[in-house]
Amino acid sequence: MSSGCAVTGPPGSGTTTVLTSLAGRVEGPTVWVSGVRRSAELVFAHLPAVLAAGETSLAGTRWAVARQLSEDRAGALVVDDAHLLDDDAGAIVHSLAVHDGVPTFVACSVEPGARVPDAIRALWKDGHLPRYELALLGVDEVRAYVEHVVGAPVTSRDVDSLMRWSQGRPSLLVELVASSVADDLWAVINATAVLTARPAPPTTLVEELKSTADVLPEDVYAIVEVFAVAAPVLGGRLLDWLPLAPLIDVAGMDTLVEAERAGVIVVDGARVRLASPFLADAIAGHTPTLRRAAIANRLSTAVTTSALHGSEIGSNDLVQTIAGLLTTDASHGRTLSRTQTTARSALRLGDPTMVRSLISSFYGSDATADIVDPELAVLYGWASTDLNDTSSILTLLARWNNDQSPRWRGFIEFFTAYFTRRETGSATFLRQHDQHPDGLRGAVADWIDRDRLSGVWFGYLVAETAILVGRYSDARSILDAVMPHSGDNGLLVFSLTMIELRLETMTAGADAAAAKAETARSDSAWRSDHVWAAADYTCAVAHVCAGRLDVARTEIRDCAPFVAGPALDGAPTRLMDRIDRMTGVDGPARNAGVAPSVTADPYSAQLGGDTVVDQAWETAVGGRATAAVDALLEFGDLAVDAAPTVVVDLIELAARFVSITDRRRLALLVALAERVEGRVETARRMRAVVDYCRALLAGEGGGVEAAAQTYRRLGLRPVAADAFAQAAALFRADGDSLAAAAATTAAHRLTRDMGGLASPAQTSIAPPDLTRREREIVRLASQALSNQQIADRLHLSVRTVEGHILRASAKFGVQDRRALVAAWEESDR
Repeated sequence: MSSGCAVTGPPGSGTTTVLTSLAGRVEGPTVWVSGVRRSAELVFAHLPAVLAAGETSLAGTRWAVARQLSEDRAGALVVDDAHLLDDDAGAIVHSLAVHDGVPTFVACSVEPGARVPDAIRALWKDGHLPRYELALLGVDEVRAYVEHVVGAPVTSRDVDSLMRWSQGRPSLLVELVASSVADDLWAVINATAVLTARPAPPTTLVEELKSTADVLPEDVYAIVEVFAVAAPVLGGRLLDWLPLAPLIDVAGMDTLVEAERAGVIVVDGARVRLASPFLADAIAGHTPTLRRAAIANRLSTAVTTSALHGSEIGSNDLVQTIAGLLTTDASHGRTLSRTQTTARSALRLGDPTMVRSLISSFYGSDATADIVDPELAVLYGWASTDLNDTSSILTLLARWNNDQSPRWRGFIEFFTAYFTRRETGSATFLRQHDQHPDGLRGAVADWIDRDRLSGVWFGYLVAETAILVGRYSDARSILDAVMPHSGDNGLLVFSLTMIELRLETMTAGADAAAAKAETARSDSAWRSDHVWAAADYTCAVAHVCAGRLDVARTEIRDCAPFVAGPALDGAPTRLMDRIDRMTGVDGPARNAGVAPSVTADPYSAQLGGDTVVDQAWETAVGGRATAAVDALLEFGDLAVDAAPTVVVDLIELAARFVSITDRRRLALLVALAERVEGRVETARRMRAVVDYCRALLAGEGGGVEAAAQTYRRLGLRPVAADAFAQAAALFRADGDSLAAAAATTAAHRLTRDMGGLASPAQTSIAPPDLTRREREIVRLASQALSNQQIADRLHLSVRTVEGHILRASAKFGVQDRRALVAAWEESDR
């Protein structure tokens, strides 16, 4: 670039930074000018030659600048903010670069609709200077930079927020991240850095935006005021957007059009946000208190009115919550009726923290004993249920035990049913409700008719119990009845989805379960941390079953804000540890010394089963696979009556870890699998488990390979990978090297797609060991060379090349050249 270049990009993309870096590499002195001065008389007036000549004409100024560059033997002319030059100044820069051959480096901000002098644009358009276009930062670049600065992985939500706040501008991103670090806004939770609050915008940006706001027309300024009032109240729940319809009522369509034309707002369908998110911050402190209250009330009324008129604002709960938050913030809006409505809507939208905060704010205390309204008490109770706050639940149950209001009776009756299941067990619990004329579904439907809020929770409890004991058709019937209306509680959506994952995995497979989880997440309209974290965790569980381990890691990282609380009881941390064990990543032994047991409560079997699986992975990857199998069989024998569906996971893992020559343990596995099969309804996965164990006991490589194929079709890739590896070992023992190689290749392909698998079955197999000459020939074959071309290059006969390819194909278990190349490339990666 000895002749110079043009660096262009959107404002804030770093054109000046790049220009400075390039200019610093120029040999000899440089002459700097800035387009900020605009006119030629001012842009070049500071140069000694121009001052001495006293020139004011365009031609005279140009010659004076050229003389200055020549006399100083300057290495280059450097022009910053060239887009601000007027036509005369742009013409001088163009002439110096084109006609005088002066090495010229130009930085120019280019954005749609912005004016750039024709003479400057011609520098790169006509090919006089190479142009380097700087793009705004993308999501991956923002993530990489933030993680480098904070020294830990960050959540996708925080990356998206920083992307939105910085608008992809590197300079602003750097300042925002620096501000967040200086103000200690990052908390490390579950080895993930989480942004606890929005960083303060740079002072210079606030001052710049305040100056911009001060010259806005009064009606456009009023729109910015609306955002300044709403943003602190709503927080990040709407991701800085407000619905369009109520803004039309508040400001008028003409004003919104004017604001959009001026670049103040961005309209996307039925929602609106400020073009610069920090414009609201710049004026927030300049709006009087009474005016803020008036704006909040006006927007609240407009939100409610526009929803009644059928606008695309979203669900009625979202309407009620937005309106309630806007008015509850003011003391005169903190009425019992408003608090009830807002808390009820917030609960349905899945923000239990907001529910409890609203109620505590209404009473001026966080103590559950201070709640005197039964409606608020029950809402506080359901929010505490979402947050797994057992202490608050028990306090409320004791205090309101004799209250006869319908909503409160529903809460008490649900926990009565819950404790009954814990004490009597699954079978007794289900028999009690089987007595309804329409069975379990009828019992749930009647309860929902009496009290919808507790009825959906009861449906969850019954469906979970039915799945655990293997009554899959009953569970499906209940979920079909409950799920379409599960908006009664936003977090309950994902509690229902979690149990549906187990049902789908048993009856349809892991891919179908993962699709359910992803659909539930995409259908969520509320942006609270609780809902997104629950959705991310739910998807992570599904992806682990399907073998998408890297995806699951990301999902668990993204639910880190929720991990700090008790709601998931540390489950994400345990799941991340399991993924680490599955992929061979060392970590602390968290499960040592834990001895799970099975009580009448079927949940103890579920929780204990998860613990035993975690322990088994720790034990097996530590080289004691037999001990892991014994622990899995022992707990499976205890849990088979209480929760046979849970035992399926244990049997599969034991089958993957067991030695194919251990006849005694294989026989125990088959016996346990058949016991489970006799207790549950027919399901695809149950049939696969039984076939898998029987084929292992029989020592049939073909049968184990068939089971592996079934598991692959079910989307249970980790099980399929280990079954293929075991089939390979059985084929090898029978002397069938071709079938062994094919099964080995299938196992390697699956483990590669999963990102690795450290199970004993995988460590026992290795990629085919090709000779040096075989590797050389296969490598050339992968370059599409014919056998004759390979022979000519290596000075071999064609027959010799063919022989090496045949032997390499046999080692990989493939039968043609194309399959050999594909298998070799996979193993080489």
